[in-house]
Amino acid sequence: MRRIVLLAALFAASAPRVAAADEPGLGVDPSRPRVGDDDSDEEESSDAGGADEDGFRFQFHGYLRVPGRVGIGKVDGAPGRKLHAPPHIPDSQYTDWRFTNNIVGPWTELWFNYGNGRVSANVEIAAYNVTDGGYKDLVSQLGITESFVTIKAPHPFGSRVNLAWNVGAFSNRYGTAGVYDAGKYDTYLFGATHVAGETLAASYDVSEDLQIEAEHGVGGKIEPIPFQAGPDGSPPDNPFGPYPGDVEQGATFLHHAHIGATWQKQLTAALHYLTAWTDDADLATEHDGRITVVGAEAKLINSRWGNGYLGFAHLRARDALRVSGAIETLHSFEGWELRDNYFPGNPDGEDASGTGTMNTVLFEYTFSLATYFWHPQEFYGQGPDLTFSAFGMFNQISSDDPAFAGAKQKLKLGGEVVYTPLTWLGVAARYDLVQPNMDDARESFHVITPRMILRSEFASHEEVWIQYSQYLNGSRVRSTAVWPYEPTRADDAALAITAVMWW
Repeated sequence: MRRIVLLAALFAASAPRVAAADEPGLGVDPSRPRVGDDDSDEEESSDAGGADEDGFRFQFHGYLRVPGRVGIGKVDGAPGRKLHAPPHIPDSQYTDWRFTNNIVGPWTELWFNYGNGRVSANVEIAAYNVTDGGYKDLVSQLGITESFVTIKAPHPFGSRVNLAWNVGAFSNRYGTAGVYDAGKYDTYLFGATHVAGETLAASYDVSEDLQIEAEHGVGGKIEPIPFQAGPDGSPPDNPFGPYPGDVEQGATFLHHAHIGATWQKQLTAALHYLTAWTDDADLATEHDGRITVVGAEAKLINSRWGNGYLGFAHLRARDALRVSGAIETLHSFEGWELRDNYFPGNPDGEDASGTGTMNTVLFEYTFSLATYFWHPQEFYGQGPDLTFSAFGMFNQISSDDPAFAGAKQKLKLGGEVVYTPLTWLGVAARYDLVQPNMDDARESFHVITPRMILRSEFASHEEVWIQYSQYLNGSRVRSTAVWPYEPTRADDAALAITAVMWW
């Protein structure tokens, strides 16, 4: 893997909002904050002055997560153990398949919304670094990441039908294993869209218990990353700017469609289709590319028996290098990142085209003792609790590209226990097994992480995490988290203290 840190933490965050059960939508509602644990109604959101005479009002949401991190480990060619910030660990980069979302990076987002119940303007500002504690990395200061208009039409054809239409530049997110977020691995099984265009969502209430939902959208990248080849035809070596890809990316378009059903606002089953492609190759050496993802999922939320997710996705890529990041799927934003993660050549993927197929199974399950014993009364974290989680992802990969030299099977498994006995204190323990190549145990590693959680009260809007992670690394495990983003010897321990708050 190389240069993956340039977009490493773009969306590496936890607990984004999902659409309310009575609103149309089979993914995360793009008009909600991307992260944050707040699942309150809009009426309880931040309000800068109330509604005007037309019912319009201004709302402000946000999320911040800022960690102090240090890695501990040996360095090739130097005696003793060294301290590293950021840590030289193998699972810290969001665009690396090995990412576990365990020791997280910085993330800040601010959401501004102005509208009423029918129409609203939505603008997001975000960054995955903080300049005061680091340096002025302009790539990490994402600026205005989303800007779009939402139009809602409740009951346009009777009381059973609801419509919602988003137009502009925004991100739909499909295949989220968590209740309010992308799950323990913080990635999307089917894909998060990153285009300008439109998505129409519709729902039909068959009965009080059964709701049918559908979504359809089209769009395209506003423009690809500028590419100016060097004297030998290679991409420019500009580590302080966005990496333009191994070859010039083409004008990229997106089409996606989804259909599903929800039973009693708890169990959802859905089918998904997303495809991104280019159609502007005009040189003999250029090839138009395509990335297509299809699959099915089942999701259980707010049940007495816990929250669960099980999904299957089939991905097919052809000459993915020219496809810019219209679909972000399974830790990969751009076509070249998909190639590096799943269809690499030897040794660094330089000669591989990003052609191949992949089958993926993603699962996650969390059981809460408090939810079980409080039933039928709703439990939302207002008292002591003990939760158990299990999660994992398996990838089966194949390619007809003669240059393909990657792993044919990958596996991630994990478990976590969280105990919150007091209003201000919680403790957790997490275990991760990461096998980037199931045919070579030397590339695998284990992570054991105890964590302390401090906050002001039960169900608060802020937390401070203090954690230690012990790594048991195979002999071929390397980190790519440090400049110049080339493999280095991985640390065998890391410490972190992280402040988190959402509103």
